[in-house]
Amino acid sequence: TPETEREVPELETEAPESEPGAEDEASARERSDALVRDGQLAEREGRWEAARVAYQQAFEVHEANPHAVAGLARERLTAGDAEGALAHAERAVQLRRRRAS
Repeated sequence: TPETEREVPELETEAPESEPGAEDEASARERSDALVRDGQLAEREGRWEAARVAYQQAFEVHEANPHAVAGLARERLTAGDAEGALAHAERAVQLRRRRAS
């Protein structure tokens, strides 16, 4: 019968594999960077609540994005929260150093 004549292709076991999660990591970075750009635009337009939301979303998508954390620092400073701004700024510097190394 035709069903018994079909061959099942074998899986290639020697195929190169990418790092687990590497594609997800790159995708998260891209989404986070796009949200940072949205936040920067909102910031330039003086829409601080929209900027805060965009930076927060960027951070949630990719917590290691120093630009998202720096945006949150600027937003906190504008809101009068010097302590929060400083904490975010220090974190952004740490993340930036890690990304550079």
